[in-house]
Amino acid sequence: MKVRRALACLASIAIGVRMYILIPHSSNTAEWLFRATTIAIPLVAGALIWIDRLTAQLLARGAWWSMLLFSALMAMTADSEASIGVLAACCAGGALVAAGSTGLASRGRFAPVAFRGTLLVSLVLAIADTGALTWYGAGRATFEHYYWTACLVVPMAIGVIGLVRLRTWGLIVNALANVAIVVLVGTRTVVLPSPLRELFMGSATIQLLVPLPMLIAMVRGRAPNPESWRRAKTIAPVVIVVAIVAFSAFAAFACHGRLLRF
Repeated sequence: MKVRRALACLASIAIGVRMYILIPHSSNTAEWLFRATTIAIPLVAGALIWIDRLTAQLLARGAWWSMLLFSALMAMTADSEASIGVLAACCAGGALVAAGSTGLASRGRFAPVAFRGTLLVSLVLAIADTGALTWYGAGRATFEHYYWTACLVVPMAIGVIGLVRLRTWGLIVNALANVAIVVLVGTRTVVLPSPLRELFMGSATIQLLVPLPMLIAMVRGRAPNPESWRRAKTIAPVVIVVAIVAFSAFAAFACHGRLLRF
């Protein structure tokens, strides 16, 4: 277990070091703070994996998942800098695979009767999107003085808090926040540049689909079989992460970072 955590921690630190080298210095205080916060995110995530509390474990995985998607997007669109995206995707994906389910058995107050795995996936995705949108919104506020992105962050954060506390209203708020992202971003009421626009809309759609089996079981009043799809649930996350990293490498090296054009 310690070896897995050490590997995940080192992979996360590698992202922070690469960001420190890549991000240009600035004498502006607000820009310097944003730069420092950006570099600190993977470093903090690497530290959180050592804390045996479920919240810390989920925050670390949410940060890595967010970095994986952003890095993959960079590999598909960044032309000459696509290889940097591949490196970051490999590190973020490596951290997720290395961490595995380490630390997730810690329950605390999070002890659902059923669908614990589904709720954990929903939480990781919700934390990832909330963190990513907060980071992006802070960047736009710092560099472009555009503040409307923040209007989506607040309900997303409230939904995460509700999910952690196993409140029904948390699931509802999270679903409504994702619907709001799809509608507001899709209609360009909240302006996001492509391909971030498509990325956030796609992630919000996935978050709406993930809890569907749980909702259907609740409506039908049938308790799920804990043994069903156990092996698939273990393997699926690894396959998805590896596929994203492999696709990032293909986009960067075979398509020279020009796979997507918007």
